[in-house]
Amino acid sequence: MKNTIKKTIGLILLVTVMIAISTSCGPDPEPEKDDKCDYQGFTYTNTSNNSQTSIPEAELTTELFPSSSSIEIYKTTDPGNMNFSTGVITDGGTGTGTLNYNGSTISVNVTCQKAGTAVGDEFRYDVTGTNLEAQFCVEVDQVH
Repeated sequence: MKNTIKKTIGLILLVTVMIAISTSCGPDPEPEKDDKCDYQGFTYTNTSNNSQTSIPEAELTTELFPSSSSIEIYKTTDPGNMNFSTGVITDGGTGTGTLNYNGSTISVNVTCQKAGTAVGDEFRYDVTGTNLEAQFCVEVDQVH
């Protein structure tokens, strides 16, 4: 009888722990408040065919221009084929920008999830357009 009670209590505890874990680890309702990016750099998803391209943050240069309220992010070794610019440089700011990737330049909608003002500060952007979703998670390299 005592073994049956111990097994039942053990099973109840196990089920309780499993329920607590599964209900507390769901999707983050506010990803913009995360302390870390899922991917440091540029991630691009073409929603038509779900292809993805990632460029690590170490291969990107980010230049902040506070006096003209703009930012430019580009692939350090190939700025003509991958660059992004926008005037959205404040936390929670929204607006438009321009993304040039592999020779195609498109106007995009921009949401700034995190902004900074100094070299080393992090910027996070959600970028959307026709058949496009992209994310930038970069650190400021230069302030002009």
